[in-house]
Amino acid sequence: MKYAVTVSSETPREVEVWETEDGLFAQLGDQHNHLDMVSIDGGGFYSLLIDEHSYQVFIEERDEGYAVVIHGRLYEVTVENEQARRARGLRGRSASSGRALVKSPMPGLVVDITVREGDVVAAGQRLVTLEAMKMENEIVAPADGRVQRVHVSVGDSVMQGQTLLMLSEPPEAGGVA
Repeated sequence: MKYAVTVSSETPREVEVWETEDGLFAQLGDQHNHLDMVSIDGGGFYSLLIDEHSYQVFIEERDEGYAVVIHGRLYEVTVENEQARRARGLRGRSASSGRALVKSPMPGLVVDITVREGDVVAAGQRLVTLEAMKMENEIVAPADGRVQRVHVSVGDSVMQGQTLLMLSEPPEAGGVA
């Protein structure tokens, strides 16, 4: 999966992360790295292995991203996946609604579903959380709408491109008396 990563207000950089039978990998530009990260204390301290280099890292989630401390230096980091980035773009334009199939951008395990059939949702609202490559990924509404059908359940394994749920036109605001 591709992510836009911004470190300390620099220009966002595209990072692609994937998992194979040999482990977790990331690509930044032409550079490919093997990754492994394990919680040291069950909290914010991690042991991070990038190729053959080991780092102790502290990560704290914040409203607008993460505070990451490596070797005593603080980095403000934001991470946005492709789908969230597209949804943010839709919110910035005029009303974008209608029938939409929300599909899984990657293979993974459904760990949370925050909506039910009949719920009204707004563009960018979290619908489903998938666990993939040892990370949780939020799947968000691409447009305003009503959840017409939920095609998955918590605990389901899904494939890339598999339909998670279907949105239909949102109800009319104001209604007729």
